[in-house]
Amino acid sequence: MLDDILADGLKVVFVGMAAGKVSARKHEYYGNKGNRFWEMLYSVGLTTRRYESKEFRDLPELGFGLTDLCKTQAGMDRMIPDSEVDVETFDQKILARKPRVVAFNGKRLGLIWLRYYSLKWPGYGMIPSRPPEFPEIFVLPSTSASNGHWDVEPWKQLSRFLK
Repeated sequence: MLDDILADGLKVVFVGMAAGKVSARKHEYYGNKGNRFWEMLYSVGLTTRRYESKEFRDLPELGFGLTDLCKTQAGMDRMIPDSEVDVETFDQKILARKPRVVAFNGKRLGLIWLRYYSLKWPGYGMIPSRPPEFPEIFVLPSTSASNGHWDVEPWKQLSRFLK
C-alpha cells in the first residue's frame, strides 16, 4: 500500500481509510481523477495552487501529512472490513509526530476512530471530544467520487481553523 507521508509538527495529517485501487496501482495518494481531494485543498485555500496526486510527497513542505487507517488492503472505504483497521498503530504514529490537527477524510473512518474511544458522532467538522493527548480532530466529508452527500463547509471550517 502507500507509505505514510508524515513529519514532526505538521499542521494537519489527512487520514483516509485505505488506498483506493487506482491510488494503489499508481502509488499516489488520491490518485483517482474523480477524487476531489487535490481540488478541495486548493478551493478552500489550504494550498495556493491545485496540486496533482503525483506531487503527494511535497505536502510536508506545506505542513500536511497523509496516512490511512488500513495499510493491508486497497479499495473503496465500504469494502474495507473493520477488522483490517489498525487504530492503535495509527494513534502511535499521530502521538509520535504531534500534528496540530488530524483530519479524517470520510465519515466511516471517523466513526471507527470515535467508537474506539467510545465517543459519540457529533457530525462533520471539529470534534469537541478527544483523548487529552490528541491533536484537534476534524471529520470531513469524503472526497471520493462515490460520495453522494457532498458538503464543502467542514473543509472550509478546517481551512479557517488552520489560518
